[in-house]
Formats: sequence, C-alpha cells, structure tokens
Amino acid sequence: THNYLREGKYCYKSAYGIQSHRCIQATPTLLCNHQCLFCWRLQEKDLGLPPIWQAGPIVFDSPEELQAKDRLLIEKATEAMQNAYSPYSRFKVGAAVLLTNGTIVLGNNQENVAYPSGLCAERVAVFAASANYPKEKILAIAIVASSEEFEVKSNISPCGSCRQVILEYEKIAAQNIRILLAGAAGKTIVFEKAADLLPLSFFEEQLKKD
Repeated sequence: THNYLREGKYCYKSAYGIQSHRCIQATPTLLCNHQCLFCWRLQEKDLGLPPIWQAGPIVFDSPEELQAKDRLLIEKATEAMQNAYSPYSRFKVGAAVLLTNGTIVLGNNQENVAYPSGLCAERVAVFAASANYPKEKILAIAIVASSEEFEVKSNISPCGSCRQVILEYEKIAAQNIRILLAGAAGKTIVFEKAADLLPLSFFEEQLKKD
C-alpha cells in the first residue's frame, strides 16, 4: 500500500476492489500517534504531507459513509432548501446548524427584488441560532443546493461573507465548526473547521490601533 501511494506501484489489494486510500493499512486513526517502531500504517510524513487534521477536506462518496448525525443534518438542510424564497435566481440553498444542546436550526436563502437586501441560507441559519440560543455553541453546519433551471452537479460552498460570519462564531466559541457540503450525486465534502475555507480571514484585532 505504501509503495502504491508513494511510487505508483501495484498493490495486491486492488485485485480485490479495495481502493488504497480507503485501505485500513493506509488509514490513520485519531487515537494513535503512529510512533510505534514497526507501525505499518501510512503516515503523513511518508507523503510529505502535514498532519491529517491539517491536510484539507475529507470526501465521502456516498451518504452511507457518513455518521448518522451528519446524515441527519444533511437531511434537515435538504428540507430547509425546499422552502427557500428564491423567485429571482430560482437557485435554492438550505442550511442546518447543529448546536451543543442537540438542537438543529434551519435556514434557507431569502431573496428580494432589491438584490442586496436578500440573505444567504448559511447566515440565516447561523444568525437564527445565535439569536435564539445565544449560550449554545455551533458544532456543525450542513449546506445543500438545487436549481429549478439546471442540475447542480458540484458541491456548493459558502460565499465569502458567509465564511467570514461562520468563522467569527468559530472564534467566539474557541472550537471548530465542521462544515458539510452535500452534493446531489451523493458526494459530501467535510471541512473540520471554518478556517480551512477562509485562510485570509478578518478579525477584530485588525480594527485596533497599535
């Protein structure tokens, strides 16, 4: 498996239909530091990569690969999407926010004939969560989208303004907010923290004079 990933060589597991990136021998666990002398697991340093928690998003090819709580959050976002008010773009977006008390807060895009007056689904959900549950922290947000005009084949990500807003709540809570981007084809892209989506973010410290 190591040689297959690092040098493009043949791995016998491929004959059994096992993809090397999903092989248990190449998958580190979160409870292991991989420092045993004879560790047979592939380590990030073998590929010249940063630690797995810094290596970017995780892609799940089907809903069955997700945890039950993540599937539920995506289902709720899909429900919210159906009620979006988008008569002008005809592009519906739904968002579902999971809070520390287990509550799921929904949001969808709300458009207006004066275009700047509308609001994205992500901010509708996040602001509603903050307004109604100010003492609860946001654990995760799921986002889905569809169009009445065309097939949405790719996973839709938050706009820059929504990323900035989510990141501020992440900073306030001092803990990561997982972001789940669900696609119509079943693929889900998961970011473990909002900061991954906005590396050049803006914080209040930048408003202060030295």
